[in-house]
Amino acid sequence: MLDLEAIDKNFSGVRALRGVSLRVEPGEIRALLGENGSGKSTLVRILAGEVAQDHGSVLVNDVVLPPRDVPSRKVASVGVVGQTAEVCAEMTVADNMFLSDRRRAGLRGLKSRRAAARAQKILDEWGIELDACARVGDLSQDQQHLVEVARVIAQDAKIVAFDETTASLTEDHVRRLFTIIRRMGERGAAILFVTHRLVEVFELCDSATVLRDGEHVETAPVSSLDTDRIVRLMVGRSIRDQFFRPAAEQGSVMLTVDGVIETAKGESYQLRVRAGEVLGVAGLVGSGRSNLLESIYGLRRRQGTVTCGDRRVRIGSPAAAMDAGIGLVPEDRRRQGLAVGQSVRQNASLLDPARRGLAHVTSYARGERHVTTMRERVRLKAPNARNAAGTLSGGNQQKIVLGRLLEAAPGVLLLDEPTRGIDVGAKREIYDLIHQLAERGTAIVLVASELPELLGLSDRIVALHSGRVVEEFPRGVDAVAIGRAITGIGQVVTDADRNPFSRGMK
Repeated sequence: MLDLEAIDKNFSGVRALRGVSLRVEPGEIRALLGENGSGKSTLVRILAGEVAQDHGSVLVNDVVLPPRDVPSRKVASVGVVGQTAEVCAEMTVADNMFLSDRRRAGLRGLKSRRAAARAQKILDEWGIELDACARVGDLSQDQQHLVEVARVIAQDAKIVAFDETTASLTEDHVRRLFTIIRRMGERGAAILFVTHRLVEVFELCDSATVLRDGEHVETAPVSSLDTDRIVRLMVGRSIRDQFFRPAAEQGSVMLTVDGVIETAKGESYQLRVRAGEVLGVAGLVGSGRSNLLESIYGLRRRQGTVTCGDRRVRIGSPAAAMDAGIGLVPEDRRRQGLAVGQSVRQNASLLDPARRGLAHVTSYARGERHVTTMRERVRLKAPNARNAAGTLSGGNQQKIVLGRLLEAAPGVLLLDEPTRGIDVGAKREIYDLIHQLAERGTAIVLVASELPELLGLSDRIVALHSGRVVEEFPRGVDAVAIGRAITGIGQVVTDADRNPFSRGMK
């Protein structure tokens, strides 16, 4: 029913997919697995027509679908349900269900009352406990996800991709979703199910495809797989052959985080990082990695205490964190770290008001000196400092964020996915920079999705699952052990666990 043939995709020189082929039969529920950044979501977006592949073909029932053509997917009965519910909050459930294609639903020109009756009939038939006339904005997050599932049902989709849909659902709604997916399969739909939770794969899926670094590794029946084999397929490559940071001499405790996060048993966890130490934070999407760093930095309300040296950081105050010597490189550099429409020079000077006072105006000459320092310190490649920061490569954009922060000389550096979406050469330069900073006595907390990167750079690794610390690993730990911890193998997941950082935080 669904054929993806030799799909290639590059983003700004970074190869996201390399010749990936995939075939799903009618009635089959196929798991699509891999580490963060392995290409799963890119493949789903290509299937949905949101992104155009560079090479390869998407076929439905032997008909080739044009690249980046959403209407052709409607005709071919392709539906996608993502991790975040894409709904119109001000409209009713019925209006959302028939929003994308009223003509095929037989409702063109009909009054909303008849549309609501048609929608309610579908909801009742599929056991979805929603009122078709309810305003979607008044529903819970879980119910809004069910609205999106109901929209796919109303479209009579025959090929449905679920991209991390269960990541933010409670256990009760996961069970409801699984019932619907099984029923879709029984009616002949081809299902592509993307998840990081391996328990769900064995419970729901017939077969599994594993991607690694944008390449197809293996497709096999789920009955022939076990958790260890899947984890090895996901992370199975030589770690130390790629890069390995020698340990630096460690000094006194620079950062103490007490009670901000809990252990898997619900106990308060104390996180300590010493001068010269790189503490890795491992976890999957929704595990609470970024939440932890943002809570330390004061971007989120939190429980517990954060101390930098002997200085307490006020709750909800990034300014206090900066004054205490804590710096953050955020996960999304374009939205959180840069003013992409402003020049390289202006971006290099963004922290000047924080360091020198709000009334201070950075001169042209001082801005140029910032850029020159970045060229020397982080090897920034920006021929013209007047050009917009958004025109630079991903690696050079990240170097601006890093270089600007390093001028403030923080004693504690929080790095959230510092190498995401950049080329191999720029990655190596950032790895070298992390090592140099550790040798100079900076305490570093590193979040990274790629396990080889995390293992090659970290002195210790804390593994998170569902917003809690499940295990702490010493230097040199096996990748499979971390893979088992972050995928929740052997962990009991409760409804509260599925809402990371819900306790004591706003």
